[in-house]
Amino acid sequence: MQCFVLKFSAFRYSSPEPFGTGVYLLASMFDHSCTPNCTVVFQGRELVVMATEEIPTGDIPSVAFI
Repeated sequence: MQCFVLKFSAFRYSSPEPFGTGVYLLASMFDHSCTPNCTVVFQGRELVVMATEEIPTGDIPSVAFI
């Protein structure tokens, strides 16, 4: 018997128009933080991760998954 563990990150998008589901592999690589230094913005079908503050060299960019 084989067992698999599936871990994934989800981003919520609200729209008055119908839309589908997307898989954003690169965005799912970001770390979660309760005090993130980046935010997720949707531009059409494209997911953009933008810094919300200066991120010093060596610090890890993070987003809030909730």
